[in-house]
Amino acid sequence: MVNEFWGASGFLTITWPDSALGFGLWVIAIGLLAWSLIRSGVGPAMRGLNRGQWALFTVLCGAALLFSQLFPLTIPWAKPLLREHPATSIVALLSATPYLLAGAALNTPAAIIVGLFAGLGRVIGQTGQPLDIAAMALAAGLSAELMQQNYDGRGFRFLRHPIIAGALGRLVVVVFTGAGIVAAAYGSADLFGALDLGLYLGFWSGVPLLIEGAIGGAITSAIQLIAPQWRRDRGTVPSPLHRSLQRQLVAAFLTFAAVVVLFSVLVAFFFSARATERALTRQMIDNADAAAAQLGALQEYLVITLTEYVQDPELVAEDPIRKSTVLGRVQATHLFDSVQLIGPEGVIVGQSAADATLGPLETAIAAGVLDTGQSRWVATTSENGDVAIDLIVPGAPTGREPIALYARVAAEALDEITDGMAMADGRGAGLIANELSKVVMSSTGITGSEWAAPATQQIAPQISGAVGRTVYESLNPTTGARELIAISPVPESGWKVAAFLPRSVILRQTLGIIGPLTVLLLIVSGLFYALVAGLSRDITRPIAEIGRASKAIAEGGGLERPVRSHREDEIGQLTLAFSQMQRALRQRLDELSLLLSVSNDVAATINIYEGMAAVLQGVLRGTGAAGARAIVRNPAAPAPLIFAEGPGADAMSELDRIVLLRVRGTEELVFGTAAEIEEALSISPSPVAALFALPLRPAGEFQGALYLAYRQPHYFGSDERNLLRTLAGQATVLVQNAHLFVAAEGGRRRLAAILASTTNGILVTDQTDRILLINPAAERALGIRGKDAAGQPVVEALSGIGRADRLAQRLSLGHSETKNDAADGKVELEINGRTFLAGISTVYSHEGQTMGRVAVLQDVTDIKELDRMKSDFVAGISHDLLSPLTYMHNYAAMLPIEGDPALEKEYIEKIMAGIDRMTRLVNDLLELARIEAGLHLQFDRVQVDKLLGEIAMEYASPAKAAGMNLVVDVADDLPPAVADPTQLRRAITNLVTNGLKHAGNSGPLTMRAEVVGSDMVISVRDHGPGIAAADQTHLFEKFYRGEGLTTAERARGSGLGLAIVKSVADHHKGRVWCESRPGEGSIFCLAIPLRQK
Repeated sequence: MVNEFWGASGFLTITWPDSALGFGLWVIAIGLLAWSLIRSGVGPAMRGLNRGQWALFTVLCGAALLFSQLFPLTIPWAKPLLREHPATSIVALLSATPYLLAGAALNTPAAIIVGLFAGLGRVIGQTGQPLDIAAMALAAGLSAELMQQNYDGRGFRFLRHPIIAGALGRLVVVVFTGAGIVAAAYGSADLFGALDLGLYLGFWSGVPLLIEGAIGGAITSAIQLIAPQWRRDRGTVPSPLHRSLQRQLVAAFLTFAAVVVLFSVLVAFFFSARATERALTRQMIDNADAAAAQLGALQEYLVITLTEYVQDPELVAEDPIRKSTVLGRVQATHLFDSVQLIGPEGVIVGQSAADATLGPLETAIAAGVLDTGQSRWVATTSENGDVAIDLIVPGAPTGREPIALYARVAAEALDEITDGMAMADGRGAGLIANELSKVVMSSTGITGSEWAAPATQQIAPQISGAVGRTVYESLNPTTGARELIAISPVPESGWKVAAFLPRSVILRQTLGIIGPLTVLLLIVSGLFYALVAGLSRDITRPIAEIGRASKAIAEGGGLERPVRSHREDEIGQLTLAFSQMQRALRQRLDELSLLLSVSNDVAATINIYEGMAAVLQGVLRGTGAAGARAIVRNPAAPAPLIFAEGPGADAMSELDRIVLLRVRGTEELVFGTAAEIEEALSISPSPVAALFALPLRPAGEFQGALYLAYRQPHYFGSDERNLLRTLAGQATVLVQNAHLFVAAEGGRRRLAAILASTTNGILVTDQTDRILLINPAAERALGIRGKDAAGQPVVEALSGIGRADRLAQRLSLGHSETKNDAADGKVELEINGRTFLAGISTVYSHEGQTMGRVAVLQDVTDIKELDRMKSDFVAGISHDLLSPLTYMHNYAAMLPIEGDPALEKEYIEKIMAGIDRMTRLVNDLLELARIEAGLHLQFDRVQVDKLLGEIAMEYASPAKAAGMNLVVDVADDLPPAVADPTQLRRAITNLVTNGLKHAGNSGPLTMRAEVVGSDMVISVRDHGPGIAAADQTHLFEKFYRGEGLTTAERARGSGLGLAIVKSVADHHKGRVWCESRPGEGSIFCLAIPLRQK
């Protein structure tokens, strides 16, 4: 049933560990958690999450805290202990779902962190044990690892299923729950008592935990079916077990041995524990019954004894001595510590000891006994907490009023009963409770307290049915450990004897029984493991050697490495077959190596002399012939080319002409003896004893011959002849390549000369969009090396080079077809600060097939720049001349119609001001033209400090009018600079007037000069409004005025002042720049070299 909306019982008190064992368990849990995070790579894993995954991770963390205790269900256990403990009684069905989703959709560290939130919710809402935080995080990590492992095999696929992974992961919580209970109980209970409680509650806590894990896994599986993107499919790889046969054998044995040992131990534990439990329970019941019978017999005997004495007439005699004598005889039995005689009125009329007194309660009980006439047992508690057992027996001597004997039973008389309550080995306990459930006797010596008899719900049905008596199970109120209870009533008195059997006694004896069995099984398993390991090593060692040799062969070696085995079984036969295969492969590999070596030598050179020498040397290595020769047509001269290798090659020279003529019309010449050679070639005596010749026919045209000879008769087998044909084929390819190279080299040199001499860049691509050719002009234009770019895709080679990607796209055949762009045409490009006009054409073969494209790059940067400068100059001049002309025309038109002399004077002044502005503009233009042309530059030594002082005095009045004052900041030892004094003064003056115009009323205007390295740096600093970053890049352009200037500010300047400063800096091989931030003023700097070259 549902307990609450969230949490089993509201907010619980957090119970922190208070023992060394508890702290040790905490250290282990935190260490495992840290190791899990480090092993799973928490840093890289979390940094690798994208924004969507981070959002999912955040949602799952919150969901983990919420779902950990959402709508908890109570398990209706029959046993109160399971029903009351929070770890066994509550099921939160959705608690495992968030971290299983994190493990399936994200990664292991994310699942561990989500598990921390789930553990926090479990602690707050259910258990109150902080250890559950780490336990739940470790469970999340284990489940995530199981779901993310991608090993092949049915077993690993079974473990990957979310239901199985979720359930197995919760076993971690089971282990830590049991360990936590042991650590918490060990302080009050002994080791076996704490261990029994931990095993019991830990085992049964697995029921709700496994249910939660399985349900969470089922929900995760359903979500993955609905949303497949939540399933991370990484493919499968072989497991480590599948990579080694020995490892498989050992793993199979270890698995089998572990199952057998575990099953045997569990079965032995179960039956041993059950038998021990029943035997000890019966012993406990027997002890309780014996104690109850003994106590009943003692009580009956004491009642009879006092009944006999209470009938003695001496007790009603008038003489006190006679009464005391009878009471003394009663006490002399050593069954009673004291005896009082109670008269008819309930008062003491005689006693055996002077210090024996009765309290009000005892007096009232005695009076009640006199009234009822029934004997009664009374348990009284002293001030120090000790319990005394009293017996009151009424009587009435003949003819007398009723009296009663009030006797205190001696403790020695009851010691034998309490001693018999314990088990044979001294463990266990027992107590005697009166009819009011007050403990009157106990084997532990604790008496006087109220004893709560176990309820019906605490009956242990299984053991009760096994022993045929009602047996209860509960927790010891002192130690907190489990114990069994048997109750035996005492006849007549209504008292009860309760015997207690701690479960730790059962566990201790059970472990004592199965311990030797477990050790024996482990020893036997270890011996079998050694046997299996040795046998598997004997089996797998030859196979491993064969595998290593095979791997070495696959890597290009290993044929010289022998594989031996002295076995005669199937493994030995396999080793022998492999050795035979090695020898056969070695022979074939030698031949292939020879052919490959010759082929590489031929392919690596276009020099026919080097290539033919390699072929002939290969012939000698492959056959062992005395000599080999080749006669080949020379493409550049009428005399043939002759090649010879081997010690007997020179003696074969007289056969060259004959062999060349005879082999032209046949496929091969084969002569195994000298007689055959003499007869076939009409030569005597033959210089060789055996001969084999092959024609060289590249493209079907006879170009020469290759032949070899032996000094002894020789039989040419099929393998040898095939090898020679292959080598002759290499020689044929070499001859053909040599002829083709001679023809192609001439054409290449002519084309290279043409491409290298042109100033236009040329770039050619093939049909696969790879760069086929690029000339030096194109290399310079694109900033790439032809050697590096050749053979690369044009899109990759030109990526990142300005706007060259447009050129790459137009050259790419596939891109043009996809985008429906025009194949041929012209495109303008901006590359590395230069402007190029690229003409693109498609190259077609004779059959009309597209072979690639060619682009011709023409540098039009200077033309474009001239156009721009012309346009800017015309626009600037037109604007700056037209503005004053306009208002001068307006004022001039108003003069004839204006009759006021004052206004006429004002209009004339306006017209003159316009004329002055136009004059300044023309002068600035002329000055800028002279500076840019470099005319009349006269370099001299300039004392910059004096120059700055003169300018400060000259512009002191304008500065004062602008609300500013000029300040000169120059060091005393400032050296002179070599510059044109007039131009330098003009540049500094322009910087000062610029500051006065645009930074008025802003404080001092500072002129500073200093030496920085080899330059003289002159700066003018103001505290005006500053300059926007967008304007700073255009400040030194002609006719440029800032975007933020007013109309009046624009009218005061021509837009050429700073351009003149830049021109002066350029002609002095210096530079000019501005440093400014809006609201912080500006610094204009002019740097010129101290020495001019």
